[in-house]
Amino acid sequence: MRKGLKTMLDTGPEKILVGGQWLWRGAVKGFGGRRLPRYFWLGVVGVAGIWILAAAYMILTPRSFESGFTFVLPGSGAGASINLEEIGQASSISQSPFSNQRVNPTESYKRLMLSDRVRDAAKEEGGFDYIPRPRVKLLDQTQFMEISINGASPEDARDRAAAYEQAFLAEVDALRREERRAREAGYQNMIAEFETGVSSARAALLEHQSSSGLASLTQFDENVALVDNLNTELNEARIVETERARRRDALLDAIGLSHDDAAEALLLAADPAFLALADAHAQQETLLSQTAYKFGENHPHRIKAEREHHGLTDEIAARAHRFADVHRAKALRYARMLSSAEYSGLLKSAIEEHAAYAAARERSEKLALTLEAERARLKELSVAAAKLDDLNRAHQVAEAVFRSAMARIDTNKTDLFASYPLVQTVEAPFTPGKPSSPMLALGLVGAVAATVFYLMGLALACLRLPILNALSKSA
Repeated sequence: MRKGLKTMLDTGPEKILVGGQWLWRGAVKGFGGRRLPRYFWLGVVGVAGIWILAAAYMILTPRSFESGFTFVLPGSGAGASINLEEIGQASSISQSPFSNQRVNPTESYKRLMLSDRVRDAAKEEGGFDYIPRPRVKLLDQTQFMEISINGASPEDARDRAAAYEQAFLAEVDALRREERRAREAGYQNMIAEFETGVSSARAALLEHQSSSGLASLTQFDENVALVDNLNTELNEARIVETERARRRDALLDAIGLSHDDAAEALLLAADPAFLALADAHAQQETLLSQTAYKFGENHPHRIKAEREHHGLTDEIAARAHRFADVHRAKALRYARMLSSAEYSGLLKSAIEEHAAYAAARERSEKLALTLEAERARLKELSVAAAKLDDLNRAHQVAEAVFRSAMARIDTNKTDLFASYPLVQTVEAPFTPGKPSSPMLALGLVGAVAATVFYLMGLALACLRLPILNALSKSA
């Protein structure tokens, strides 16, 4: 046979064509020989078996109806923001569940849909003894989920699909509630810790305020302002004191008295009896001068005037010595000054300026004492104020953290779909109009395809031997 094939290949195209026709005639002749009835009946039996099986599939397979529903998972994120007066801002932002490339919510929901937990819940929901696992199809590049489930009748398929839908939604809600309970427990522990921190900071602040007597930093600032004001008032009082002293000294210089003499004169000026004696002495001196001008030394009028003048002088000296412990010469000088209108006015002004000076000096001394005391108190309060500032800051920080945590917790509670996205039913369970299996078209196509392939196999098996015999004879 190999030699015959080699001889055919070594010849030209015309001989190859002739050889092929010769092989075909040999094959046809062999096919029409005595082997044909055997292959014919084998083909009839095989084809009959194929169509019997197809008919059995169409007739004996139980009718199954398919119902289903479609979910969509909206993929938008959520955000919330709260402004806290004098504290700050609390914000909560949840990204879209589809923004994470490592986790796909549709795959998670598919796994949950196929879980025994949802399946058992669907059984209880519809009162079924058995529910087959549904088929879940995820549409590419979308957020849709197609779920289909089989039933013995259209109504049974619809009821199973409805039960599965309700069970799945109920389980998703249960998972959300369970997550919220777990988070709520964590939130409560966190809030308790924050409350403890706020209470501790407040207790330390109150204890320091009670022990130091410093209620707030405003009080310390007021003390600082008080010291500044006292310092300013002291400077102004000293300026006034200096001005009063200069005016008094200028008046005393005009009168010709020292400070001590002015003090004695001021003391005698306060005695009405001395002032009356001074006036009488001045009048008597005037009378004595007139008498001395008119009469001689031994004249009775002059002697009388001199006697009265000496008596008034003695009275003035005695009065001054008794009232102010002033010597005779100074007493007469003071009496002449007080009896003179000009000197009396200057001395009165000097007296007023001295009184004003004394008041200014007294005020300056009081302000100096008060300022010294306030500075000492301020020095003591500075350490307490620094500690109070630290405690206030710690309390404010603790309270700010507590309030912001509360606000953040409240904002997080508003986002119910952070871990389990929202599920919406696009297509509700429906009642199928025709069975999903058995499928007539599928049975016919399968039977025809099986028949064709079976007959082709028989034909090749039948032609194999005549072709080999023809080739062997040609060799």
